[in-house]
Amino acid sequence: MIISFLINFILGYQFYNFLYYLVNRYELILLSFVFVGTKLLKTKKYKKVQTKINKNFISIIVPAKNEEGNIEKTLNGLKSIEYNKELYEIIIVNDNSTDNTLQILNDLNLPSNFKIVNRERKTGFVAGVLNDGIKSISDKSDVIGIIDSDTIPTKNILKVIDNYFIEGFKGAVQPQEWHYNNKDSVLTRSQHILCIYENYQNIDECKFKIGHFYSTDIVNNLKYNENSILEDVEMSVEIKKNFEIIPIKDVLVYRTFHNNIKSIYSQQYRYQLGSIMYAYKNKFFLDDMIIPMVLFFNLISIPYIGILNFIKFNVIIFLIIFNLVYYSLGKHFRSSYLEAISNCPNELVDIVLKQDKYNLIDIFYAT
Repeated sequence: MIISFLINFILGYQFYNFLYYLVNRYELILLSFVFVGTKLLKTKKYKKVQTKINKNFISIIVPAKNEEGNIEKTLNGLKSIEYNKELYEIIIVNDNSTDNTLQILNDLNLPSNFKIVNRERKTGFVAGVLNDGIKSISDKSDVIGIIDSDTIPTKNILKVIDNYFIEGFKGAVQPQEWHYNNKDSVLTRSQHILCIYENYQNIDECKFKIGHFYSTDIVNNLKYNENSILEDVEMSVEIKKNFEIIPIKDVLVYRTFHNNIKSIYSQQYRYQLGSIMYAYKNKFFLDDMIIPMVLFFNLISIPYIGILNFIKFNVIIFLIIFNLVYYSLGKHFRSSYLEAISNCPNELVDIVLKQDKYNLIDIFYAT
């Protein structure tokens, strides 16, 4: 509870002071129910396609920087993909790793359709790595996929992805995520809950996450923005201006989460900073700016902190969380869990089987 208090103290409870002067507390409670409930209770549907004969050539790019603890497991998962070996390639881009990543890559007995690219330049953030990987894809490539180096995809992922592009579809496809952390802690569980909520939210928003696929026609006109630290989200927003992005749940990408506060903070700081920069550049606000707005009002209101406002803010937070969990997210979590089990690679089954429960503490930390 001390950690919960500190998180609230730092991340937002004085934001209530600002809202309190706009509406009275009863209206705020009502608005929280209406806003969250309306947003989460909308009917959302995934698109599915029937299985056909695979024919697209798919290039998967795996950016890797200092991933000695993950890269072998990821590549073993990619080697297990059930797809015609003549119709896909794996391009691992070693981004100037300073650990044993490159040595591990060289020591692995990789199939002939796996290619290691040693990146020489150091500019462009992750976007630069992806752009360099795209330069190395085969001329016959029809679809480009991005898979992070700490993930394991379902074995049928390319068969399913291919079906979305088989009729000349020129857009993009975004699978859901699940996680396979061996370490079970409040930090990994809360990140997992947040991931499930983002999956749910992404049915409408269709922003790119760690595993996404799109037609090679797209990169003839678009490249990842090398000045951005939120390159995947930016890319998806630009793609949506002219193409469709389809969210799917018949395959998943399983990933790991950080299990220490320093790494989590570093990751979330990058995400939020990237959101602020992109929102400012494109002059939009609302959802992507809520957390930065909370942080801003905390910063300017810290001298005026009072215990009464702390209590009032936490009442609002509790009501929003209660509404979120019991009216929508709980049902979606269970549905996602069943999908995760049905698609799970054999080596991850035991881990995923233990992930069918969560509690309000996990939800609270996830916020």
